[in-house]
Amino acid sequence: MKQIGGSPVVVPGPEMYMALKLGTIDGAIYGLETLWPQKLYEVWKYYVTVPNLNSIVGSYLINLDKWKALPEENRRLIEDNGKYFLQGVTANNYTWELYWAAKAAKESPFQLTTWNAEDVAKIRKIGFGLWDQVAGKSARTGKLVDMVRKQMVEIGKIK
Repeated sequence: MKQIGGSPVVVPGPEMYMALKLGTIDGAIYGLETLWPQKLYEVWKYYVTVPNLNSIVGSYLINLDKWKALPEENRRLIEDNGKYFLQGVTANNYTWELYWAAKAAKESPFQLTTWNAEDVAKIRKIGFGLWDQVAGKSARTGKLVDMVRKQMVEIGKIK
């Protein structure tokens, strides 16, 4: 956020409404699904749908010693099938995002908006530059960033 002129702060979810209402913050990276339960639609003015700055990332972490203690067959099943479970979670999140966007378009007083192609390209360049910083932290994080880059190429998000 700093690279695009913002001043990032952490605001607990339950305090988001008053922070927006009082002008303590000007905006937030937040999911549409939270706007109704927390009544944020009352104080929200715009919601950016493109680019999606609020992508959900799913990860399963397990203690390495516990992993090694699992029977080989169980480890194989998790490795072979875990990716499909995560794909299902991602598809579910995507579907809900579409649902909440449709609800917002019909029922909310705030405006759904998209950035122009030039601004989207700018934010992607900044984001991808951050990947380079993360990748440089260790060989392991470099490998993970390479995996994400490869996936982004495969799905046509980057060249």
